[in-house]
Amino acid sequence: MNFTKSDEDYQSKIIGEFFVYFDMAISVIPFGIPKIIYKRNYTELEKRNIQTLLSGMVASSLKISFDSLLADNYKELPELIKINDNLSKSLDKITEIRNSFAHGSYRIGWKDFDGNMDKDFFSLRHSKATKKGYEKRSGIYKISQVENLINELRTMQKSYLLIFTIISLKNQNQDFNMYMDILRETLKSIGKLDFKPLLEEK
Repeated sequence: MNFTKSDEDYQSKIIGEFFVYFDMAISVIPFGIPKIIYKRNYTELEKRNIQTLLSGMVASSLKISFDSLLADNYKELPELIKINDNLSKSLDKITEIRNSFAHGSYRIGWKDFDGNMDKDFFSLRHSKATKKGYEKRSGIYKISQVENLINELRTMQKSYLLIFTIISLKNQNQDFNMYMDILRETLKSIGKLDFKPLLEEK
């Protein structure tokens, strides 16, 4: 058995960090929405009013609201809207993975479905009842796949912050081309989100 207590602690830490970085990527969005709506310096009351309207929104509805507001208010920046659309699609995929962790179950260290253990692997199950019957949806993954997702989430958070900077500069009639260049380069580092199981339970 290639699995120790420190291996268990490490896997728990990485899975916990995945949740933290997901929340960090999503949590910056409410701070950008007032910039879109007001296009000026806004009061604390106006900011609180917007945040009150946004409170209680789950990640998907918050992101959809942001996407819609950006598209409606910045039609003159089609490249920014396209970049945000690509960012949004990538975040959708990670949201599905996050929901599998949050609403499913995982077994740290499982290398296969016979209970053999290894420091590099874990099992994740997010079963579902469908019209065609029960889907087991259980797989074996590498912990490095979760580490890659964390890196993607860091890049996504940085991308949203760059979008908000561009919006702020646009609203103030200032040049934002340098930040568009940085945003283009940043988005290039978002790879293909590959979170497919290495082994599936039949």
